[in-house]
Amino acid sequence: MKASTTTTADPGATDVSIIVPVHNGEETLPALLSAFGRLDYPPDRLEIIIVDNNSTDRTPELVRDSGFILLSETQVQSSYAARNLGLYQARGKFLAFTDADCEPDPGWLARGIASLGDADLVAGRILVEAPPGGNILARWSADNDLRQDLAVRNGWAATANLIVRREVFNRLGPFDARLQSGGDFEFTKRATHAGYRLVYAPESVVRHPARAEWREVLHVARRRGVGLGQLGPAGGAGMLAYQDWRSWLPGLRIFRLSPTTFTRHLPWPSTGFLSPMP
Repeated sequence: MKASTTTTADPGATDVSIIVPVHNGEETLPALLSAFGRLDYPPDRLEIIIVDNNSTDRTPELVRDSGFILLSETQVQSSYAARNLGLYQARGKFLAFTDADCEPDPGWLARGIASLGDADLVAGRILVEAPPGGNILARWSADNDLRQDLAVRNGWAATANLIVRREVFNRLGPFDARLQSGGDFEFTKRATHAGYRLVYAPESVVRHPARAEWREVLHVARRRGVGLGQLGPAGGAGMLAYQDWRSWLPGLRIFRLSPTTFTRHLPWPSTGFLSPMP
């Protein structure tokens, strides 16, 4: 894996590492980077890591201009491989995740960490927003997509808005980079099954645009369908409980055709994935 950074920080001085994977994100990335600049969190206790995953647009240039840390995952085309590279480089006691098409509220990070209490993972609200006068597809997406409250009720969470204590990854290992979709489901389920506590923080908000075009809906459904097949019937059933089952219909056809040979008993070391913080 090729990695490059644009900023450095004193080891051990970082409370939180924010990790964002991105592939060809030049249209949505400026809003995310601007939102990071408005976070209500001490900048000297924070590092922001953007991991480019083989973009062919201006994504790397935008990240370099922002002054945030830029890494490049060039070997594996997978958002989870990109997140894992960010994990290996991160120095924070808390590891926060969002996506390149999201926009965190200023209080997102501070409120999420405050909500952890004695829990190990906190999942915040993903507010899906339809534009004024949006079509029926966008309005449906705003009501049904990315229901983090339902995900947490079923023992998992989406990485669009997730904060994890460092020791959870150190104990359990990274995301499964083989998955095209559902790697957040697999990891957070692995964590809750291991006894780590996951809580929901509705006041810790990131905003996500509603999906308003069938082309986008079908693209996401296809990726989810492949992920369902890779997770196998048991894992797929758990993900289907995440939201209205009708949103998965375009992906179910692919789910039936997808390979189910990926084991759910992953060969990660039981300890030592991330070095402990001083």
